Amino acid sequence: GSMESTTTRKTTAVKWVNNVPTYLGTLGGDASTGLYISGDGTVIVGAANTATVTNGNQESHAYMYKDNQMKDLGTLGGANSSATGVSSDGSVIVGQAQTADKSVHAFQYYNGEMKDLGTLGGTSSTAKTVSPDGKVIMGRSQIADGSWHAFMCHTDFSSNNVLFDLDNTYKTLRENGRQLNSIFNLQNMMLQRASDHEFTEFGRSNIVLGAGLYVNALQNLPSNLAAQYFGIAYKIRPEYRLGVFLDHNFSSHVPNNFNVSHNRLWMGAFIGWQDSDALGSSVKVSFGYGKQKATITREQLENTEAGSGESHFEGVAAQIEGRYGKSLGGHVRVQPFLGLQFVHITRKEYTENGVQFPVHYDPIDYSTGVVYLGIGSHIALVDSLHVGTRMGMEQNFAAHTDRFSGSIASIGNFVFEKLDVTHTRAFAEMRVNYELPYLQSLNLILRVNQQPLQGVMGFSSDLRYALGF
Repeated sequence: GSMESTTTRKTTAVKWVNNVPTYLGTLGGDASTGLYISGDGTVIVGAANTATVTNGNQESHAYMYKDNQMKDLGTLGGANSSATGVSSDGSVIVGQAQTADKSVHAFQYYNGEMKDLGTLGGTSSTAKTVSPDGKVIMGRSQIADGSWHAFMCHTDFSSNNVLFDLDNTYKTLRENGRQLNSIFNLQNMMLQRASDHEFTEFGRSNIVLGAGLYVNALQNLPSNLAAQYFGIAYKIRPEYRLGVFLDHNFSSHVPNNFNVSHNRLWMGAFIGWQDSDALGSSVKVSFGYGKQKATITREQLENTEAGSGESHFEGVAAQIEGRYGKSLGGHVRVQPFLGLQFVHITRKEYTENGVQFPVHYDPIDYSTGVVYLGIGSHIALVDSLHVGTRMGMEQNFAAHTDRFSGSIASIGNFVFEKLDVTHTRAFAEMRVNYELPYLQSLNLILRVNQQPLQGVMGFSSDLRYALGF
């Protein structure tokens, strides 16, 4: 610190040991101040006046006080400088100094040499602190428009160092978290399709095979996924049936910094009591599961790094639905339904690679119970052409979402807000079934459903062929 000298009546740097002050002196001028001390207590840094007078004022220079001696660290060509931080062992000192053109730049002092750290594109910069191990420097710098941003950089021991903009890095991390909403919604739609798969066109052997294509798209295009699937169902008894499905995602358009792998299969299965379009009561239990690998690259703004890492998205859904079909006469019937669903989606933790300051991202989960209800209808336009509709509402309960969080090496942790969940949502669906000869059928399913993350609308189209045996 500093205190007024009893002899000169000037403010002078001082160190305290066992409540006893020792004046550190100056660099030949009238005053000095102590600003930081190393972790081992051997080095004190600050600023002290020299005997040199410029424009009527004594120059003030950064100093290092060690072994009872004050050493002038100099400047970057200008009149003044100040040391504001030092590593634990006293080997690395940081601060700011005037350059020859009278701007102020952050500096690093190591092994007897002061180095100019530059700026983020603006005129001035200041180094505020250095990590205890002396490897990372943090401070503030003007950018090209003159505003001030925080920066971080590695200590330059052998090559030119680079200042990284912490403000812009913060923006890229926030954008990364925002883009997760699209990916989680697409995962939710994939789970919904895997849970909704069902065949009813059984032949004499009580078996039906089917294959199809579907596309899930979000309101905020170009977020969409396309998949092909194959399934088989078997009628155990006249009133019981079960089926399994494999879905393969073969195309995706997701936010630019997400590269989703297409080499994993999604799975779905169901068991039902009574046909889904039967009169009276019917029940269906189903589940879906999927896991996708994704390479995630951080968006790059000016003076930031495009860190990249590999993660996995994993989702599971289980669902039970009860229906009651009632004829309205002729070829029309209605079918109220009530269901309960559990959904869990997670993005696994991962760490970026190939960058100077890798970011570690904590795992993030979305899980919820969903109760839904609505009413369906079934109309036989002609013997071979049937149209069905479903519409209703769904409500989350016992929902859990994590905060988007992680850490930056040598800097510390960050935590953003939780995923933005819409708990009450509407959905509607239309099914067109065209029956072909020999127990064949074509089905077109169109579905619109408000998605849980940010409440954006999701659109799904499914074209399926089935053959009974």
